[in-house]
Amino acid sequence: MEFETDEQLPPTFEPYVATPLDHSMTPTHLAAFLTFSLDKPFKAIPILEAGVTRLVRYLPFLTGNVTFSTLIPHKENVFEIQPPTKQFLLEHPMLKIKYHEQPIFSQQSSLVVAQDIVLSEDIIPIPFALAEDYPSPIFRFQANVMPDGIILCFNFHHTAIDGIGIAGIMDALAVCCRDPDAVTEARSKLRPKLPLSYIGNAVILQPVYTPLTAIVSSTTSSNYNTHITPRLDYDDIKLLAELTSSVHTALGSVCDETIRELISAIAASNNWAANPRPNDVIISSLRSFPTYSLDFGPGFGPVRDFDMPERRIPGQAWIMPARYKGQSSPWEVRLALDPGVMGNIEKDRLMTWLGPREVSKV
Repeated sequence: MEFETDEQLPPTFEPYVATPLDHSMTPTHLAAFLTFSLDKPFKAIPILEAGVTRLVRYLPFLTGNVTFSTLIPHKENVFEIQPPTKQFLLEHPMLKIKYHEQPIFSQQSSLVVAQDIVLSEDIIPIPFALAEDYPSPIFRFQANVMPDGIILCFNFHHTAIDGIGIAGIMDALAVCCRDPDAVTEARSKLRPKLPLSYIGNAVILQPVYTPLTAIVSSTTSSNYNTHITPRLDYDDIKLLAELTSSVHTALGSVCDETIRELISAIAASNNWAANPRPNDVIISSLRSFPTYSLDFGPGFGPVRDFDMPERRIPGQAWIMPARYKGQSSPWEVRLALDPGVMGNIEKDRLMTWLGPREVSKV
């Protein structure tokens, strides 16, 4: 995406300071991708290029950069989002097109994306090492054209955008790709419960504590036999019920007062740097996101797969979007752990019980 004249540049915007809730997130880039199965993927590229051009004209802040701010006096580690220079956009375009010889889907199954593709930085628009520098782009696309389809990968800076914001952006992009005249619809998709101009973080990290002894005693129960079909017993069900209750209790404790206190505490601090509490596991649920119902138009067809190739944060767990509506939709989880820990997880009785089932995937 190059600009022959200044008129082709996306409209600019006024710099703005990231909110206190934005600063509560660890300042990092995340990557995700949508997979499309296409017989002639090259034909979809002009549609995507036009769609991204429309998207950034209606949402110009997507071209912006996260950088340190001096707009708030006597505060340290304050971030703001600034419009990019023309040179920066030329060096880091909103959409990159890259062609690959490797097919998307594995030889064993036309439904499974090959894992070496998922874990390759070659498919992402901003290498993770570069993404940690400042100024840092808040959003970029890369269309990976494969023999059997397209992997549309995007990077986003968590300081500027949260998961629901990403869902709104992708819905808006789908609208821009399938219907060039649907400007109003694209804008109305973004956070209906908040101002249409807002797409930053509205996330609260709520801790849940569970005694390690309860987990160990359940998962190492003496009635486990590796030579029989894995099954759940009373202790397993009791443990799952207790963990579920703890999570729901923690989520239910978040109220208007809790949120206001958190925002006020960050705003009053002299140092806005994120200070996340140590956690063994961080769980982010994307299950309610309508990813698989996105409609990019006939040039793309349905979304075949969604994933987040994230392995830099040990203990990060992603519950993936449901593939279809209803409780019977399979549960899919991506979990990043150190190799030794993952080896123990794979031997765990509950994971062994889940492993052979077609309704779940880790």
